[in-house]
Amino acid sequence: MHDRSFDRQCSLCTTLSQRQLDRLNRVLDADDPTGEISAAWGCKELLRQLLAQHEPARIRAALWRFYQACAQANMPETARLAYTIETWWPAILVT
Repeated sequence: MHDRSFDRQCSLCTTLSQRQLDRLNRVLDADDPTGEISAAWGCKELLRQLLAQHEPARIRAALWRFYQACAQANMPETARLAYTIETWWPAILVT
């Protein structure tokens, strides 16, 4: 079973329809027994949501959610993604 904790937060920021999200959940339930794919996808969606923000308070909140999700995923790939975003954040923020 994949970790459905990402479903609520990511369904708010994705362009998937409910039907598509349901299909994705079925595929993840069948093919992602460790939950790693779901966790990585959730982190990617939170990064996408973060990069879409324009207001400073919302940027800070989205950045915190992204870092928290990457840490909770507890995978080298999400840790590396968080480190890369942290390293490049000053350049990302001004563009």
